[in-house]
Amino acid sequence: MTTIVLRSRDPHVAAHLSGMAQCVGYLLAAIGPFIVGLIRGWTGSFAWCAVLFIALGLGAAFNGWRAGRALHVNARTIDTGQ
Repeated sequence: MTTIVLRSRDPHVAAHLSGMAQCVGYLLAAIGPFIVGLIRGWTGSFAWCAVLFIALGLGAAFNGWRAGRALHVNARTIDTGQ
């Protein structure tokens, strides 16, 4: 959560980043057990799930490394005319 605040220029951008991060995070958390169950059903063991967890960990480490750069996120608001 600190990364969201550090990468935002103002509260408006922080709100957008937080909403996106929570949406994606909860979606991945919701489908994770289903994917693990499918892998377990197809292979009969949890060995390939370990491979999945390693791949996800590497992806998270890479994205964390990229998010640690000293940059700000620019966000634009689209006016819907309402």
